Amino acid sequence: MSIRKFPLLAVSLAASISLVYGQRPVEAPSWAPKPAPFKYVPPNKPHTRLAEVKAKHKGQANWREEIVSDNLLHSDYIYSAPGSKVSKRFHSDTREWWVVMAGQIRFEIEGQEPFVATKGSMVQVPYQTIYSMETIGDEPSLRFEVNIANAHTLYPGSETPPFRDAPPQAGAVRQREHAAHQLVRARQGEGKIFRRPLRS
Repeated sequence: MSIRKFPLLAVSLAASISLVYGQRPVEAPSWAPKPAPFKYVPPNKPHTRLAEVKAKHKGQANWREEIVSDNLLHSDYIYSAPGSKVSKRFHSDTREWWVVMAGQIRFEIEGQEPFVATKGSMVQVPYQTIYSMETIGDEPSLRFEVNIANAHTLYPGSETPPFRDAPPQAGAVRQREHAAHQLVRARQGEGKIFRRPLRS
């Protein structure tokens, strides 16, 4: 085929495509539900200032502040004093991740070498993977934690869930964790403890 025939072929192809699409019936308009305007329900709000969150908890060695909480997602700022530890745990069906915003946090994640995450680091743990963490050094740590809503925290058999009796004044997150722990213990009593698949 000569080079001169290429423009003619391209024009013919374009004309054929236009003819095919021109024969298609015109799509009729369709009705679709229009969602109501979104309203911010606490703790959700359009703008969270970290300085204001810190001022709210001034003088507290350890604190947690809910930032996002809806039917899909949950996130918190978590401030921890040096030496604070998060015991070994895992999530059965969701990953979890953190952005370290201050201090140093030593992570131990199943299948990985332990490492220290500092300001600007993002750390994530897949589902059914045991992890633990500890704030090290002389300064407190601050991390931003994200997970799906109502994620259940589970513990390996060697660990004791930390919140056996959540006090009435405990925050919503702690109450949810306590309820999840109660459920796990009930299932253990029934012989229905969650079993993770064996890892090679």
